[in-house]
Amino acid sequence: MNDKFEDLLYNSGLTSQGCWDKLDEWDREAIMNFAELIVRNCIDEMITQMWHHGIDESNNPSFYKAVEKAKQHFGVK
Repeated sequence: MNDKFEDLLYNSGLTSQGCWDKLDEWDREAIMNFAELIVRNCIDEMITQMWHHGIDESNNPSFYKAVEKAKQHFGVK
């Protein structure tokens, strides 16, 4: 599990310290899938909005580098 997701779960109140290990595999997988879907949807929406405004990798490579860093930060492929 990406530590960033675990921190967010704890800070949101969804889990308490050490609670993650007590959840069954199905619950952990469902929570991780949900978190990953949120990150992916946010990134996809950013890319879509940039594309609609004529911004692409050739004229704004720093934006795409930021997207890749966000994916790495959360461990999303």
